[in-house]
Amino acid sequence: MKIQNLHLKQFFMNHVKPSQVAMIDLDNHDPDTALFIEGFNTADRLYLKHANGHKIFFKEGACLYTQRGVMIIDSKEKGLTIVGASSQLGHINGGIIVVGSLNHLRIEGLELVGGQFGLHMSQHHGTEQYGVIEISNCIIRNAEKEGVYIGKSDQSLSPPRTERLTVSNTLITMCGWDGLQFAGCDIAKVEKCQIYGNGLDDEPWQNFDITVNPKNNLVYFDNTPLYKTQILNSGKIFVN
Repeated sequence: MKIQNLHLKQFFMNHVKPSQVAMIDLDNHDPDTALFIEGFNTADRLYLKHANGHKIFFKEGACLYTQRGVMIIDSKEKGLTIVGASSQLGHINGGIIVVGSLNHLRIEGLELVGGQFGLHMSQHHGTEQYGVIEISNCIIRNAEKEGVYIGKSDQSLSPPRTERLTVSNTLITMCGWDGLQFAGCDIAKVEKCQIYGNGLDDEPWQNFDITVNPKNNLVYFDNTPLYKTQILNSGKIFVN
């Protein structure tokens, strides 16, 4: 079903049961008109399709509770922005998964809780390309595996190329595997973050707060304490 209304609470109430998969197709929605999530909404999984410069705002206290996360698919040139209210973080249970290429993703003011990953952008088909990924003013916690996973860790495979990854003013904690793991970035900046208390499962090579995987170019850590950190054969690393 294609969504025409601006406030998505009615969509969840009328069309989605907690055990169902929901699909929001943004193809016919004007990207200059924002979409709002308000109240408590549940679904087994939510698919966001055809994002092309669209913006989704969580109103104060809004929660999206999924069992299997929010999946971004078939994104177009301008990508997607998801923002929480300035007074209170938007809440997503189940994490965010990206399938396919994505030119721009901005996540700001969100609490990502539970699920296998907080944010997962891996290589599924071997042809993905990522542009600009921005994560700011977020809390990412209690993921079963990584809090944030960008690219591939396998040295024998080329990860998706990411033009720029920025993680700022963000807390990542209490994840079963690494808190933050990334590969294949032309530029990666981790600024004013707290990333600690991860690797709870003590899985070998996945029990770090931060893992910088191979095939990054420039990596900057600015005002971010490096607790359990591994850096694997990447380019230039700068720590301030």
